[in-house]
Amino acid sequence: LIRLNKINLSSNRIEEIKEYHFKSLKSLLNLDLSNNEIIFLDPGCLYHFVFLVNLNFGKNSIETLDTKLFNKFISMNDLDLSENQITNLNNFNFINISVNSLKFKMNKINHIKSNVFVNLFQLMRLDLSHNRIE
Repeated sequence: LIRLNKINLSSNRIEEIKEYHFKSLKSLLNLDLSNNEIIFLDPGCLYHFVFLVNLNFGKNSIETLDTKLFNKFISMNDLDLSENQITNLNNFNFINISVNSLKFKMNKINHIKSNVFVNLFQLMRLDLSHNRIE
């Protein structure tokens, strides 16, 4: 599996992602975990994916994002966290990430800190539609 670069685990019954689940898949470029029952993401579960380009966690039940969860991505194209239960975005969620597209549509986001996206110099698309932002 050392050369595996795409995994589609969408539409299953996965509830959590632990640090060791994908540890040996360092060459992975595309990971689709959409339409599952994910509630918990271990802070180190994405640590080994330095070259990940597309990551889809859409249509799950994720409520919070650990501040270190996305800090290893060198050049990500698409990060999709749409249709989850996320209520707020923290200033530390996106410190060392390079991403072109962020999708947070249809969550429960009601507050966004003022500097959340300040370090996302490569960001070209941001979808925050259908939230509770005031």
